Amino acid sequence: MTSLIVRVLPALVLFVMLIHAPAVSGHEGHPTAEVQHAVPGFRPDAFIYVEQADPVEVTLYTTGEKLVLQTQTLTRVHCGSDLTGVTQDMLAEWAELGRKAFEPGQPVQVIGGGGQPRGVGLDIVINLSGSPPPLAAAALETVANYIEGQFADPIQVPISVTFASLPSNVIGATSSSYIETAWPTVRDGLINGMDADDVIQAFVPSGSTIPVRYDASLTVTNENRVFVTRANFKAAIGNAAGSVATITFNSNFDFDFDPSNGITSGTTCFQSVAVHEIAHAMGFTSGADFRTADIEMLDVYRFQRTANNPSSNAEFQTFARLVSFNSPDDDHNSDLISIEYRMSDGDPWQASHFRPGVNGVMVPAIGAGTTYYPNFLRASDKDMLDAIGWDFPAVPADVTPPTPNPMTFSSVPTALSTSSITMTATVATDPSGPVQYYFEETTGNPGANNSGWQSITSYVDSGLTPNTQYIYQTKARDNASPERNETNYSEASSTVTHIQQPNFLATSNLSATSVDLIAAGTFTNLGVGMSGLYFESLTPGGNGGIQTWVQTTTVTVTGLTPGATYQFRAKARNQNGVETGYSQVTEVTTFPVLGDCTGDGLLILEEDIACFVNALLGVDTDPPGGIERSDLNFDGETDALDIMEFIFWLTCECQ
Repeated sequence: MTSLIVRVLPALVLFVMLIHAPAVSGHEGHPTAEVQHAVPGFRPDAFIYVEQADPVEVTLYTTGEKLVLQTQTLTRVHCGSDLTGVTQDMLAEWAELGRKAFEPGQPVQVIGGGGQPRGVGLDIVINLSGSPPPLAAAALETVANYIEGQFADPIQVPISVTFASLPSNVIGATSSSYIETAWPTVRDGLINGMDADDVIQAFVPSGSTIPVRYDASLTVTNENRVFVTRANFKAAIGNAAGSVATITFNSNFDFDFDPSNGITSGTTCFQSVAVHEIAHAMGFTSGADFRTADIEMLDVYRFQRTANNPSSNAEFQTFARLVSFNSPDDDHNSDLISIEYRMSDGDPWQASHFRPGVNGVMVPAIGAGTTYYPNFLRASDKDMLDAIGWDFPAVPADVTPPTPNPMTFSSVPTALSTSSITMTATVATDPSGPVQYYFEETTGNPGANNSGWQSITSYVDSGLTPNTQYIYQTKARDNASPERNETNYSEASSTVTHIQQPNFLATSNLSATSVDLIAAGTFTNLGVGMSGLYFESLTPGGNGGIQTWVQTTTVTVTGLTPGATYQFRAKARNQNGVETGYSQVTEVTTFPVLGDCTGDGLLILEEDIACFVNALLGVDTDPPGGIERSDLNFDGETDALDIMEFIFWLTCECQ
């Protein structure tokens, strides 16, 4: 787990920041309360309510690692409010009002929220409680839809919104959730989350710290942590459950909820204010506002404008950031190298804004009668939100798998041998390419393997069992998101591995007219399906009882001619009927019939006596061989010594 230096804030601590702006309507005025508490890590004059919240378990996008990180909630008055008469007790009260509005049993209207998982697109979910004005829900839905259309981050951002009776000079208050995050985790998240047009994130400082100047001097602190709003954390770093902010709007304030027909004189554009406050929750905040020696995500790009201001990517990586309240005065900017923007420095306007004059909704205040409708976020706003990890421009999330869908085979599974099967998927196409393919074997028969995801369309499964059925299906996925969009599986296709080829034929029980043939070898699943062996005679007249498919390794050949030579061979086929080649040829000579001088396989008295007499006289037969066949005592000579043997075989009944 990543190691963090945790600097814990005391719970439920309230302190005040003096705002040096004129106390006029539409601007941040002077608070009336005295500072009562000093909190480590925050300026003692900061007007903000700080609560230590429960730690949260997060899952990093880069590695899938789970961490438990410290959180805190900061409540502040909305930008543009007149702070005259506002006290620290009021901030604590408003934070509590926001919590109570969402306690169990309170009515809550959900605006947006398709419940999409990560990988489908940005989903702003507004949970609306309290007693909102009649047009508020429709206005908030317009705002949520607008922001969703600007960014492509595949996350859900829950925001709690309520209305309450506040002093008439206060627009509202927002409680934002922050997650304390180690710099290496922030850095890796920014780099990993780069979208197609991002460049500068690749040049954020490497190593375990980021160099920061916390005052006008050249003293550099090697900062090891960043406070990141929960919404910004989800966009750039990892998954973190829970509402990102609670926004309380003043139900007594003069809002115009529908800017499509202009802004009524003396009223404030509610939709512009809502976009502004949500952008703060999205991470458009600076540690220069309230903290003494800590940075927030926007500060990764904050430098002194006239000195130590990087002009190249290399300098951006090494130059120290400047995160200092009003020091040096009016000399702060956000620098993306390709473009830079003047920033407020905390006095007279909060540092979590552009300097007045920059064209953006994130200027310090939205005056009465002003609207940013319909294009609320300007180029400056989008550039900075893009830099801190939001994906802009918004390319619609790719939720479509490759085609064809379902997937198909261009070449169905086919056996190559007794132990391997080959197959080829149809080439799939997808705009986000490259496409990957997966082949799955579904029977689980011995030796079967799945391919795993691969970039080539062909797959050979090897190590299989002979003459065994295997069934495969294939699917494809694109390169659109961490989850990838997958097609449905193709139709399943089966095949059978080849059966073993017979090596040779052995023989047994040889006689004058028959012989047993035995196929040598192992034949797996010989009794399954169309499996079998085919024994064949290459010699005419030698096919008695054979030359048909049998599911046994031994056959008996009958009807052979005694003393004749025959040639046999065999082949096998698997359960699908796919045949092997033939075995080697085996030659067999049957036993002769003793006394059969004529060689016709029979003892016929008249014919064989005449033949035997001629053999004794040295006259051969037609066909030849009678002399040799008459050597019945096997001494190599046909003579009078063979007469008694000839008489024996003619008269015995032993053949």
